[in-house]
Amino acid sequence: MTLAFYLTIPKVENVRRSLNIKQGISRAKKEGRCPGIALIGYVNKTTETGLKYIADRFLL
Repeated sequence: MTLAFYLTIPKVENVRRSLNIKQGISRAKKEGRCPGIALIGYVNKTTETGLKYIADRFLL
């Protein structure tokens, strides 16, 4: 019984972490940010102040 309990704790932690990540990505998309890599035709850029943005690859 104790072994089963110890084996389920990591599973519960992974599920909880997965939900938090999915909620964070969803919140970022609602705020207009693009989490992850830029879409095809665009490139990720960073300003001198550290602000990240997406630029059109062909207008550089």
